[in-house]
Amino acid sequence: MKKIMTIILLLALLITPAALPGCGGSGGTESLPGVSVPANDPAGDPGGSFSSADPASTITIRGMIFSTDETEIHLMGYDLTDEEIAPLKNMTNLKGLDLCYNLLTDARIFTDMKSLEWLCLIENERTNMHLLKSMKWLEELGLTPIDMDQAQRDAFGAEMPNTDIYWQVRRLPDSERY
Repeated sequence: MKKIMTIILLLALLITPAALPGCGGSGGTESLPGVSVPANDPAGDPGGSFSSADPASTITIRGMIFSTDETEIHLMGYDLTDEEIAPLKNMTNLKGLDLCYNLLTDARIFTDMKSLEWLCLIENERTNMHLLKSMKWLEELGLTPIDMDQAQRDAFGAEMPNTDIYWQVRRLPDSERY
């Protein structure tokens, strides 16, 4: 798990989401595991559907269709909002969730996701992070501490003693994000 979160953190710091296949702005047609993306979409926007998938066993986020059996989802850099990720609450097998570089502000959706082992929320909008402290089952958590000094980060971490927290302390300006 530490290797996964470290890789995600490095990607979040060193590579813009647009440079990654399947991430926002790539213009590529590569599919992520469990995601249906049409190969003929000239704009590179995610969309399409599984022709044989049972709709009851899938969720759709911004046109991307995920099986509810997925154990990891990477949605870095799509500028997703809280409303758009609401279907994730139906992902009962989800162990890892990368939502770096989005527009999330509400952490309530994550507090009931008991199967999660790691969660990356680096470079999101101001999030009600105090709710994340209740997620004591998390092994790893990635955050950008907006308006938190070192003492506040230490206090936050003390409330989650079994969780490795990866802080991205310097928030990137928009010109460096994409």
